[in-house]
Formats: sequence, structure tokens, C-alpha cells
Amino acid sequence: RPGGAARRGSRHRFGTARQLTLKVSIASAADLDRALAAVREVVRASPRVLKDPAPVTAVETVAETITIVAKAWLAISDWEPAQAELYPSIVELRSAKIPPFGAPAKAA
Repeated sequence: RPGGAARRGSRHRFGTARQLTLKVSIASAADLDRALAAVREVVRASPRVLKDPAPVTAVETVAETITIVAKAWLAISDWEPAQAELYPSIVELRSAKIPPFGAPAKAA
């Protein structure tokens, strides 16, 4: 959908850690570098995200919209709370019309 959407994360387990995969769709006209930086900042700022291995943020697909994927490792007990915190933080950026996620609609 134009303007993007945040989707539920997937998970991969390894010992005591679990990988969270966050996906965010943005408009193809959005400022990609700023959008990547914004998503990266939200993920890295979470105290639940492990610093080692470091989270990865990249472009997953390019079409009518661009899908940004962020992969982060967390303690297994932090997986659900982190997902519950990270998605709203990203949605808040989009709702505030932060430039990488699109400008407010212009009056006609």
C-alpha cells in the first residue's frame, strides 16, 4: 500500500537467543537512506536488542514500494516484548510523517 506498512516479525532460535525480523514498507519515492537510518536507530536504541551480533538493516525488495528489513538478536524472553515495543516506535515515526516515510498530504 502506498506510504508503507509495518509487518509482524519472524523468528529464528539459537540457544538462548532468538532473531527478530522486522519488515517495513515505504513508498518508492521516500528518502531510502533516511528511512534505513531511522529504522536502524529505532532497533539499535532498544535495550532488548543484543549488541553482539549487531542488528542488520537492509533493503529486502524494491517494487511499487520498498521493503526494509531489520534483523536483530534478542534474549528469548525479550522476543515478544521487543516486538511489541519496536513496531509501535516505527509506526510512530510514520504517523508523525518523519521525512523518510513520506510527507504530509498537500491540500488541493
